[in-house]
Amino acid sequence: MPDVSQRSTLKKIASFSFTQEDILAYRNFSMDLNPIHLEGVVFGIQLMATIENHLLNYLRCPIFNNLSYYYLDKVYANDTIDLYLDEYSHDFTVCSLDKTIGKGKISIE
Repeated sequence: MPDVSQRSTLKKIASFSFTQEDILAYRNFSMDLNPIHLEGVVFGIQLMATIENHLLNYLRCPIFNNLSYYYLDKVYANDTIDLYLDEYSHDFTVCSLDKTIGKGKISIE
């Protein structure tokens, strides 16, 4: 997890997880039959949509100009995912199991 004591602008804004049932429901909806998701790996777009929702709700912003995100590691069913946001730069960090699994930036109007 990021060291929030050294970066006072970094704030934890959400914690969430996905169940195996969430993953299977998304698999059925998307028709993405990649077998890796049967092993409990969360769909990237499923993760990104949830992150986007938490960011927009936290920022009380109905729309954004740009969202960039890159994945550093997989997320599995029942992993706790923590979302941290720098409220000034709008950079965000996604952590799970004490490691960074993704980073990104949101640009708002």
